[in-house]
Amino acid sequence: MKKLSIGLLVDKLNANTYIEDLITWSKDQENISIDYLILQKKNKINKNQIQKIINIIQEFGIFNLIQRTLFKILNHLEKKIILKKYPNYKNHYSEYNIEQKIKNKIEIFPDISKKGNLLNYSEKDIEKIKSLNLDVILRFNSGILKGEILNCSKFGVLSFHHGDNRNYRGLPPGFWEVYNKSSSTGFIIQQLTDNLDGGNVIFRGNIITKAFYALNQSNLYQYSYFYLKKILTELSIKNKLPNFEEKKPYYNTLYKEPSISQIILYSISLIKKKISTFFLFKLLKKKYIWNVAFYPNSWKDLAMWKAKKINNPSGTYLADPFLIEVENKNYAFVEEYNFKKKKGMISVYLINSLSYERVGVALEENFHLSFPYIFQYEGKQYLLPETSKNKDIRIYECINFPLKWKLKKILMKEVNALDNMIFKYDNLWWLFSNLCKFDDDKSSSELSIYYSENGPLTDEWIPHKKNPVITNADLSRNAGLIFDEKSTFRVSQSPNFMDYGNKFQINKIINLDLENYNEEAFHKVSPLFKENLTGTHHISSNKKFTIFDYSELK
Repeated sequence: MKKLSIGLLVDKLNANTYIEDLITWSKDQENISIDYLILQKKNKINKNQIQKIINIIQEFGIFNLIQRTLFKILNHLEKKIILKKYPNYKNHYSEYNIEQKIKNKIEIFPDISKKGNLLNYSEKDIEKIKSLNLDVILRFNSGILKGEILNCSKFGVLSFHHGDNRNYRGLPPGFWEVYNKSSSTGFIIQQLTDNLDGGNVIFRGNIITKAFYALNQSNLYQYSYFYLKKILTELSIKNKLPNFEEKKPYYNTLYKEPSISQIILYSISLIKKKISTFFLFKLLKKKYIWNVAFYPNSWKDLAMWKAKKINNPSGTYLADPFLIEVENKNYAFVEEYNFKKKKGMISVYLINSLSYERVGVALEENFHLSFPYIFQYEGKQYLLPETSKNKDIRIYECINFPLKWKLKKILMKEVNALDNMIFKYDNLWWLFSNLCKFDDDKSSSELSIYYSENGPLTDEWIPHKKNPVITNADLSRNAGLIFDEKSTFRVSQSPNFMDYGNKFQINKIINLDLENYNEEAFHKVSPLFKENLTGTHHISSNKKFTIFDYSELK
């Protein structure tokens, strides 16, 4: 079988860690080969530093020089933070010589527009590239590509746009989402066309926006390069690109490097956030306190302001409620987080129309437990709590309901899996999990699903061929399941900027089979039923009761 032949279009032989990793990865792939470096040589005019500054002032003005200098200072300061406090991202600033890793190299000499961003290639350079007979060119160079260069390989030129091109077009990648306090930061992988920032989109993803620009950009690059590998793998097998996304009008501004005032406002915002965090949580000892409340009716009839709150035991908070009816009694299993122990356990409450009773602790381990999800199989009850702190997915079997459980099965090991759910759908068992791809990303921007033909207590969980089926931080993370007559609803939780579990959305599952997963939004729920609430991120319901959680700053 012929390997997918790839050429890398670059400006220099020193590449960032993501390109170097891509090359290393390609050498382990049976069907993929990075065969050529296409080195773009730009005419350089030797100027000393003073002359460069003079030229910038003459062409763009003194304020532009100040703006560029301030932005460089900002980048330098954030780099220091990354290197000191975020070791898993420190390679973001590393460079590697890739000439020795790719044997073949050609040089091309584009004509550059006066503004330095548009590139034109001679017929000689175009023919030189075409003679390589490449399947795909990956663009990692500066400048805007137009014209025949886009048709020099079988599948054209593939490139990133590090931003949701429906809302953010321009530069710098990862900055404006932090500046605008967006809940998520997007990226696309596209086949380039002559339409600037309007290429043919073959993959779209959205991940949680990080606290500051450099960290957000680092995380953005990690994810986007991972999905580039996935696209190349599929291309090597299927010999065709994914279907192009339907194009839509772009209505926003074209973003550029931030102005002086925007750099100052951004910096002030970060400082204010740091001071506010220190003041609230260090000096005033404030905490985000989660609470659980229930309502004696089905979820569609829920009026959240009428719900009865379950008082948190002293020194704890309650969250992630799961409702189950056993022998005509309704029980709420909840995460009970203990501030002193700094971990959660699973406790149980018996609920009635107007009252509740604490039954006791159902499960406690020497690591954190949360998200108690219960399912039935062959007449027995099984508990599937989140055990990400122990790096596994595990099932407990009920020995004496509701307080006695024993470990039955570890489904997966060495995984950082959040908010897992197991249920039967169309004669197959399904596991829905929010797997965190990178250790520093605990928020989970992806939903992965697995299926079993041999029941839930098996090692043979098969990953769905489209995993992750959702890559969108605003929709991916599980927040419960609701079974309603003939329909099944997956609840997803959504963040605000730097605000975990802000709200949830109820999504109707439209299609779940071995080939596809599709859901559509049914209803969004925000924590507006009381003053000073900061979030709501879980709901559970049967025909008799609905139970949910919410948070407030206390």
